[in-house]
Amino acid sequence: MLLPVAGMPLIVLCAKRVLTAGYPLVVATSEESSDDLLCAALRDHGIEFIRGPLDDVLARFVKAAKGMKDKDLIVRLTGDNPAVDGAFIKEIVKYHQKSKARYTRSFSPLDGLPYGISAEAIEAGMLRKLDKAKQSAEDREHVTSHFTRKGEYSLFKSPLGRDLSHLRATVDTFSDYLRVARLFEKTGAEAGWQELVKILEREPGNPSHRTPYTMKGLKPQSRFALGTVQFGLPYGIANKGGQPDKEEAREILKTALACGVSMIDTAAAYGTAEKVIGACLSGHEKQGVDIHTKLDPLPHINDRSGEEAVRDAVRASIYKSCHHLGLARLPCVMLHRWEHYRLGGGKIWRELLALKKNGVIGRLGASVQSPEEGLAALKVAEIEFIQLPCNILDWRWRESGFAAKRAERDDVHVQARSALLQGLLLLPAEKWPVIGKKEADKFTKALRELAEEHARKSVQDLCYAYVRSLGWVDSIVAGVETLAQLKENLDLFNGPELGNLDEVVKRILRADAKLLNPAEWS
Repeated sequence: MLLPVAGMPLIVLCAKRVLTAGYPLVVATSEESSDDLLCAALRDHGIEFIRGPLDDVLARFVKAAKGMKDKDLIVRLTGDNPAVDGAFIKEIVKYHQKSKARYTRSFSPLDGLPYGISAEAIEAGMLRKLDKAKQSAEDREHVTSHFTRKGEYSLFKSPLGRDLSHLRATVDTFSDYLRVARLFEKTGAEAGWQELVKILEREPGNPSHRTPYTMKGLKPQSRFALGTVQFGLPYGIANKGGQPDKEEAREILKTALACGVSMIDTAAAYGTAEKVIGACLSGHEKQGVDIHTKLDPLPHINDRSGEEAVRDAVRASIYKSCHHLGLARLPCVMLHRWEHYRLGGGKIWRELLALKKNGVIGRLGASVQSPEEGLAALKVAEIEFIQLPCNILDWRWRESGFAAKRAERDDVHVQARSALLQGLLLLPAEKWPVIGKKEADKFTKALRELAEEHARKSVQDLCYAYVRSLGWVDSIVAGVETLAQLKENLDLFNGPELGNLDEVVKRILRADAKLLNPAEWS
């Protein structure tokens, strides 16, 4: 907040820009000694402030609202979003009054605005009501998350008429700071928010779009998840380049995050993949993405293994993943092998449940190999995440009734992998395993014809579009070896889904079950 932007501390720039709305302003900061310099800067510039508990931001806002009537309006802003100005505040206040709501907010990416151009308008009485109620420490820190989680708000949408949610106008990281500093160097401190957005759009290196997403609670979840097995192993039948080096891996990760990718898939068994992720992403970047890993395959654990041996093996795997990824808590851990769920009377699963209870693991899930395993996983109440292999040739999921059973578990996120069958579906017929070239030719020809008939860019586009069109699939994980492959995948995911899935299904040839299982290829 004290870094210089446009010749003044960032917090002072934010305050001066919003004061142009003509409303009184109070900066609500903490009582900690670490904020003494911040208060000194505010005092030097004649900006009013109050101080309250560090973690209880709601209490600070209630203190700042002392003397206001319950129906009086508070516009809540954050001090790391300097593009907001008086004109933007007047827009959101006008929108709020027209909606007759008691609480209005912008909400990235739903509002279509660049991340960091945001504000909330809420009646003072609503904040007092929250203060008197029993709110969690997290809700008190985030002030209005209670209303947002329940959907009790009016959504302010961008008046610009185009989706710019892939752009960033906030200061969360040092690269953000450099971007914002350059922005104001070009315009000066008084530039209007819309002028700043126009310049921001022309900044080199910006992503061209945000990858498609769905909203789960307060977080957007991208339909595309980045797979990282290639970071640690030369993986896949179509792999030509081997593992990317550390710099390439860093660029792949940072580009994915910049485009709105919210999930990274890895595993203890993926060679050095966890280490690469841990080294390439900063602590702040890790907070903004869910890193999903898988339990070690535990080859030395069997039905005869004792409770202590199982406990030590599971903990070793989990804490090693924490260490490699640089995380104190793993957002999601999956069983890498479904048989581990029942192994030894459930010893492995009980230990994972204990680690979840202790806060070391967020969600528990399972990586499954077949519809039978997937259906069994759906029956486990504690499982919230299922990763499964699914591609355009895989008829097994259609015939198993999995989609109907999955519909009964709204709390489960289903993620598909192997949409390209490890790249096999893009290879010429002579490279296909298990089946002969003559039969493989029928598949490759059918895929090419379907891609042309449905105006897809390529067979790869067709394969991704098919899995994206399955209503029971929440996201698709795809690994890449190069930055160019990532950009190609992101571009394909931004295209339309298949318009007539039933017609495509009718044209798909029935594949040998062995072809659908890479474990059967050798």
